[in-house]
Amino acid sequence: MSIPKFEDVRSGTPDQLRQLLADRTRYERKRLELTQQEFAEKCGVGFSTFRRFEAGTCDSLEVLLLIVSAFQRIAALDLLFPGEAPPARPRTLIDYAARFEAKRGKSNT
Repeated sequence: MSIPKFEDVRSGTPDQLRQLLADRTRYERKRLELTQQEFAEKCGVGFSTFRRFEAGTCDSLEVLLLIVSAFQRIAALDLLFPGEAPPARPRTLIDYAARFEAKRGKSNT
C-alpha cells in the first residue's frame, strides 16, 4: 500500500485535503494494526464519528486533534505554525543579479 502524500494535492480543494487526511489516517491505523473500533477508543472518539472521519465525511477540528494526539504527533503542529520566523537567507551574488535583471527588464517595457 502506497502512502498518500500531501505533496500530490498542493493546491487542492478542502474536500481533497479532507480526503487525503482520511486516507493518511487509515494508512496509519492499519500500519499500527488497529481496527477502527480500537482506534476510535484510543482517540476517545465515537466509533461512528471515527468511521465518518476515515471516510472523509467528518470535518471536525476536534476529532482531528484527538487523532493527532492519539498518534502522538502534537509536536508536528509546530511545523504548521512555527513560533519564530525562519532565519533570513543570506543573499548571494546570484540573487542580486537576478533582481537586477528583473528590474532592468521592467524599465525597458
